[in-house]
Amino acid sequence: MSEMSDAKGDVGEIYLTDDERGLLEQIEFDSRGHDHDVHLKNAETVPKLMDLLIKRRGIPKHRVNWFTDPEYKRGRIKGSRQHIFERNGTTGRDIFQHAHFLKHLHYFIYGANLPHAAIQEFSAFVRRYEPIGSDDVGDLLKLSKELVNKFSIEPHEAAEEIFKLALDCGVPLMWAQHLEEYVAKMKLRKNR
Repeated sequence: MSEMSDAKGDVGEIYLTDDERGLLEQIEFDSRGHDHDVHLKNAETVPKLMDLLIKRRGIPKHRVNWFTDPEYKRGRIKGSRQHIFERNGTTGRDIFQHAHFLKHLHYFIYGANLPHAAIQEFSAFVRRYEPIGSDDVGDLLKLSKELVNKFSIEPHEAAEEIFKLALDCGVPLMWAQHLEEYVAKMKLRKNR
């Protein structure tokens, strides 16, 4: 993927042209249990949408880095999310046709997959204290923990979404990674 927009603070859905919106409306993101025809339609439509987004540099750079840069991915499997596709034999534009690419496209378009109220609370905190530095990270860790518990989100699912949201809000990569690691190690407190 080529370089994209340098915009920071891209929380939520990105701007789409009418043509891009028309293609997006044809994509079925929840492919569980769908037949082969849905997969074929997505495999035709997703690359067209990606071509348009790449051509106009419509995806924020940090979202592209999240997919292409190994520094943006934690875990046992080394390499970027893109490299995982490539190691499994899917390369170039064919990546966009792969059913597993849909979750990546979802982030490119919509941002972090968290409750709207959690996104608003987190982004308001970051706006209030930006630029986020080492003095603010403790409070951001506490807020992340509170949001995970308040919205009863499984920590292992919330970790990457908090990381994505932090990137979207312009939190430096080092601190966003720290948040992701912290949330991943949490135990969910059951709300009463």
